[in-house]
This record gives sequence, structure tokens and C-alpha cells, in this order.
Amino acid sequence: MDVIGPEAATRMQQPAGIEVAAYERVSKDESGIERSPEQQHEGHLDTCAQFGWAMSEKAVYREVGSASKYQRKARAAFDRLIADLRGGRFTAKVLMLYAINRGSRKTGEWLDLIDLCEELGIVFWVTIYDRIVDPKKPRDRKLLIDDASKGELDVAEMSQTIRRATAAAAKKGLPHARIPYGYRRIYDERTRKFVRQEPDPVEAPILQEMYRRVLKGESLRGIAKDLNTRGSKRRGGGDWNSQNIGFLLLHETYLGIRVHDPNRRSVYDPMTPDAVVTQGVWEPLVDKPTWLAVKRILRDPSRLTNLRPGAVIHLLSGIVACAKCSEPLRVNLKKRKYWRYVCVKNGCVNIDKFDLEEYAERLMLKYLETLDEYLLVDDTNTELAEVLAQLAEARSDYDDVTAAARARKDAGKAKSKFATERAMELEDEIADLEKREAELRTPSALSGLITPGAGVRREWADAAFSTKREIAKIILAPTPHGTLGLGQLRVEQIGPTGRGRKVMPIERTHFYRPEKSEVKRLR
Repeated sequence: MDVIGPEAATRMQQPAGIEVAAYERVSKDESGIERSPEQQHEGHLDTCAQFGWAMSEKAVYREVGSASKYQRKARAAFDRLIADLRGGRFTAKVLMLYAINRGSRKTGEWLDLIDLCEELGIVFWVTIYDRIVDPKKPRDRKLLIDDASKGELDVAEMSQTIRRATAAAAKKGLPHARIPYGYRRIYDERTRKFVRQEPDPVEAPILQEMYRRVLKGESLRGIAKDLNTRGSKRRGGGDWNSQNIGFLLLHETYLGIRVHDPNRRSVYDPMTPDAVVTQGVWEPLVDKPTWLAVKRILRDPSRLTNLRPGAVIHLLSGIVACAKCSEPLRVNLKKRKYWRYVCVKNGCVNIDKFDLEEYAERLMLKYLETLDEYLLVDDTNTELAEVLAQLAEARSDYDDVTAAARARKDAGKAKSKFATERAMELEDEIADLEKREAELRTPSALSGLITPGAGVRREWADAAFSTKREIAKIILAPTPHGTLGLGQLRVEQIGPTGRGRKVMPIERTHFYRPEKSEVKRLR
């Protein structure tokens, strides 16, 4: 088999029905330059037809993916080829390749394939050489090894160039890879060079809504379901789910920063010591406190990212507790028609679900309505004092501007455009300052969930179930005296009450507050 060229291959006097196999691979190629596995297959079939060789579909090992040592995904087809050679399942006499670097760009991996083929008496047909290459022949073996080594060197040099260019772009804060959801990129129409990355008018508001809803305690699954129902799809047209929303919200891109961290596998992982973080050249879509709060929620180890059939669907499940044994109460269906909160572990107490939830809801809303009365302005809170001073000044300016406008109108003079614009600016400034004052006066634990005060009942009615549970966890937590909340609502055990008499929750509950905050994390 030391002859070369198609004419010589014909003189090999191989039987017309000789069995051949093919390994067909291409890296992900969006340029259209590289030959696809389908194109490679057509070329192999033409060669088989020319020489009378036989190749079945089962003897085709086909895949798309990198063969370099820098690739992260496993190559299932190549691994199957090696396994078949070692296991005696490979019965072909010729292994067809479009090019040697289609096999592997890792020298050690390629040597294993060469050795196996040499041992089993299998030869290679390399399409770009238009010839048979026999690993038993010294010169052919050298050709196979040299081309594989050259391919590995080319990939290493290319990888180094790309890494250096990417690192340099990262230091300048330039964007990289795919355009993130929520943004769009503008390129020069003539040169196609990057000009800027800016918020997408359709996607950016949806992304910002996701952050707000997670902060309010809504589940990722609930958010995804609502977005899909509204017809809001991902950029590729697919549906939203809890996994892709969570992955999206953890990207530092939305903080307006560029992170270059080649060794980091996922946004769920912390940055490595080699990470380079620079200020991006694009506008952030979310402020840092919001992003950090959402990050803390999504990375919480106790968070259930996949809701199971027995997921929590009751307002107080795991929050209220048994007064006798301190175990949390869960909901059971008694006699297939009575929903009850029960002490599952010891069976100490049980109480009607709807009575207890209605009672607890009344207590929480009353507490939230009057909570602002107990929130004193801390003299050491300089930010709140500054906001109050700015608010007083803005209100005073607004009163002066509107009074001057009324006086001008009463005098029969034309409306002042400056006064109108100034009044509108002051209205916006006052609204922002009032919002900031409410945030500073609201305990941080409740911030983003609900605003205590007169409008709390309306907010509660409109809140998602998951948000209500988050609020209940805070207000009914077993916290020490002097801290936010009422304490843990505990249900007492009662004896026989007599026929027809129903003991209401107010008669058999109390609030528990420990002296020290040494309590189990609520689930």
C-alpha cells in the first residue's frame, strides 16, 4: 500500500465490496468556509463509488465541535470510534477522513488512533491528499504525526492570539461575544466597526422587570410563566424558564462592567483570582444594590430552583410552629375534605388552615399599616437627614414657582414657559426624593417587597403569593425583642372543647420571641 494517487488506489486490487468507515467532523463554522459533515460525507460517497467501496450509515462517525485541546465539550463520535476500535466492533478496512486535522488536533489523542489502526491493519483515506495513507509505512506514519502536530501548533497560536486580543479589549471595557439580552450593538455602516452598545428599547424593560420581581420574592418559574403567557419570548424565539432567567440575571454585564475571566465556568461560580474587571463602555441596566440583592437570592443554597410536586403552596407552611414542641407546622388534608395546619413530626396540634391564615393576615396587615409610626428618624442616619433637607427645599421651590405662575395668570400675563418647565422638573425631583425617603424609612428586609403605611392592604392584594410568603417569613420570624416583626406565631395544644364549640386562632396562639437570635433558618 505504498502507492499513491487515485490511479494507484485503483491498482490496489481491493475487492469491490470492501467495507469502509468515515469520521466526519467540523468545528462550529458560521463563515461557511469549512466543509460541513454533510459535504464531507458526499465527498466520501463519491470516492466509494469511484473505487467500489461499501460504506453503511452505521459506519459513519459524525459530529460538530472542536478537536483542539482547548475545547470543553466531549466529542461523543470520536470517543465512540476509539471504543469500537478497542472493543473489536470496528470491522472496516479503511477509515476515511477529509483531512488529518478533522481527526484530532491533540497529538497524544491522534497517536492513540494511529497506533490502534496500525495494530488492526486499518489504513486511512485522506480526501485532501487524494490517497491512501498507511500507518504501517514509516513515511506515511511521519506524515500523519507531522500534520497532527502542525494542527495542534496552529490551534495553540490561534488561541494565544485570541486570548491576548480578548484581554486587551476587556481592559478597554469593550463588549465581547454575543450581544447580551437587553442590549443592542451599533456598528459603523461602512467599516462595520463597533460604535456602541446601548439598551434595547424592547428587551431592556423586560430584563429590568425580572430584577424587580425577583427582588419582591417572586419565583423564577412564576416570572417565566407570566412572560411566556404575555408572548414575550427569548431572543432566539424560545420560551423563558427558571434556568435561563436565573443565568441571565447573574451576569455582571447588566451592572455596566466587563469581566474577563477565562477560567470561570459559569456565572453561578465566583470569579477566579485571575479575573480582570473593568468599567464597560455601555450603560448599566440595573443599579448595584439591586443586582447584589438578586444575586444573593439566586445563590442562596437553600433556594429551590426546581419546584417539585410538593412545593410550598400554603401561606404559613413552615413559618408558624407548634407551641409544645417548637416544630414547624405543615398543611395536611384530613378525611379528604378538611385542610389543617398540623404538627407533622409529633402530632401535637392541628388547626383549620383558612382560619389561621385569615387571622395571621389580619395581624400582619395591621402591623404593616402602623409600622411607620414606630420607625423613628435615626439622628446618625446622615443620608436620611440629607434627603429630608433636599425634599423640604424642593417643596419650597415648587410652592414659590407655582405661586408666581398663579400671580402671573391673575395679572393677565402670558404663561411662563420657564416656570412650567421648572415646575415639572421640581415635581420629578420631589417624587424621586419621596421615594428615597420611603426606602430609607422602610426596614431593609421589607424593601422591595411592600411599603408599610396606609396603602399596604392594596399592595398586599396585588402581591404575588411568593411575595406574601417572603413578607410572612420576615414578620413572623422568631426574632428577639426590639427587632423587626411580631415574632413567631405558635399554635397551642387544646383539649376537648365540647360538641359544636370552635376554638378560634386568637384563643390558642401567641407570639414567640427568643432572648437570642439562635433559630433555625426558615424553609
